[in-house]
Amino acid sequence: MSAKAFSVDLPGLLRVFGGHLYSNSGVFLRELVQNGVDAIVEQRRAEPTFVGRVRVHTDETAGIVEVADDGVGLDEARIDLCLAKIGYSSKVKDDDLLGRFGIGLLSGFLVARELIVETLVAGGTPLRWRATPDGIHSTERGARTTRGTTVRLVLADQHRQYARPTVVRELLDRYVKYLAFEVEHEGTTVTVSAPWLANDPAAAIQAMLADHHSEPLAVFALPRGASARGCLWLTSERAPDEGGRVDVYLRGMLLERGARKLLPKWASFITGVVEAPALAPTASRETFVDDGAAVELANDLHAALLLGLQTLGVRELASVLAAHYLPLRGACVDSPALLDAIGDRLPVHSNVGLVDIPTLLASQSDRVIRYVQTQQDFAHTSPLANAHGIALVDASYIHDVPFLQAYAEHKHLKLVALSVDELELMIQPAPDLVPQFTRVLAAAREALEGFGVSPELGRFEPSAMPAFLMSDALATQERAGELAQNTGSSLVRSLMSGLAAAKPVRGTRFVLNVHNKLVAALPTIVDEARIRRVVRLLYAQSSMTLRRSLSIAQTRAFSDDLLALLEDNVQTAAGLN
Repeated sequence: MSAKAFSVDLPGLLRVFGGHLYSNSGVFLRELVQNGVDAIVEQRRAEPTFVGRVRVHTDETAGIVEVADDGVGLDEARIDLCLAKIGYSSKVKDDDLLGRFGIGLLSGFLVARELIVETLVAGGTPLRWRATPDGIHSTERGARTTRGTTVRLVLADQHRQYARPTVVRELLDRYVKYLAFEVEHEGTTVTVSAPWLANDPAAAIQAMLADHHSEPLAVFALPRGASARGCLWLTSERAPDEGGRVDVYLRGMLLERGARKLLPKWASFITGVVEAPALAPTASRETFVDDGAAVELANDLHAALLLGLQTLGVRELASVLAAHYLPLRGACVDSPALLDAIGDRLPVHSNVGLVDIPTLLASQSDRVIRYVQTQQDFAHTSPLANAHGIALVDASYIHDVPFLQAYAEHKHLKLVALSVDELELMIQPAPDLVPQFTRVLAAAREALEGFGVSPELGRFEPSAMPAFLMSDALATQERAGELAQNTGSSLVRSLMSGLAAAKPVRGTRFVLNVHNKLVAALPTIVDEARIRRVVRLLYAQSSMTLRRSLSIAQTRAFSDDLLALLEDNVQTAAGLN
């Protein structure tokens, strides 16, 4: 069997690399400037005092972009090796150079219909290399008179906007602003000293943000010894998604804008900028490899963030707490030291208002933190808790329960999730009134037949609450199953039939409050149809408070009951009854 080499479709490879490797066509300018910088770095090895410069020029009328450097240049051998051989790079093992993969020049084909490279090495012959997206290239004698390289892109018609000076300047500001090399655009220097290189990086970042009309709540500089240099700052607004946003630079070149995987999910109000020389760029150089260096950087950023939060001044901390108390609960879960520093000042939503936990505990007679995990449970149970002098936390927000658990453990407090069993302690049975309510209970059972609830009598405060639904999680699941089985969807019925309860369901109890004036008057009503209407409406009101799902048939029945009672009331007021 004879061995054969792969047959390569060069135009196809160019389309793959040029059209799919990069996320947007504007990265071509970053890649070409990067190549120019690498040429300058190589020249500095032979000439340590050499400064070097990259110049960018556009001709909007002709549709041309040029990137020129005065670096080392290319001879014919290196042209054949570095330009005409896709995937080869002489820089792959050179940590001082930004390029690694030998495909940067191909980014020019994102926007160009022709690439022309004019180059000259010291003491060599000027050369011109031409290439087109179909893979055809040629080398001939060039016209360059000074050492270095100029890459000229003849833009395709659909990409001629990249010859506009304003568009090019915007791309340069985005990608190469902080390069430690002089990059010039139409006679103006683009690059500036990176703020993380300043003697006081935090102050430099503060000034930079002020120039953009942004006023952070606080700025933290990464400590010495971290795997990166830079700052994190606290914004007044949260990001729409979880996680903070960090701009990552590699030797001054933007590697990724707004990276989210370097900060914890709770840090949605954190923004940062870091220079991370240990990170390994991906082939497109639009992000970094998720390796040990990335993990180390994430750990360093996390530690710097927690340390910065712990050392905030009184005024800064007040501003941060006012804006970001919700995600800061998650931060306290991550850091016992931070929990100790600010835990007592973090407010929680409760039936006594938005208060910190010491204030919450002071409003009741015991040292127990009680909570529910959904807003509907909070709306349903807080009136009972208020009547019994019990403070109740609405722990429906992300990080709430872990924060309460961490706080209770740290402060040696008892933490209780308010359950059906706890509610039963607030509702006293009323067996002495069962004979008086015999007709009412019979009418209630008839009115609620098929609703999956058991009507009963009870005494509880506040007396203004006429009825209360007590439903555990399994009963709620069973109710959802009943509603689904009554739908017209065979798929839903089939899916719900597989949700068998793991243990017996206690069911939902519908407790009529005999302390309530309306309920107390029910035995005096002669017409049992009216009793049934009132009971169904009280059940509907309790269900809506609990946000309990109602079937279409039940909703229609409640509507009919309400209209009937309103009609009776109007007729009575008009003297027609």
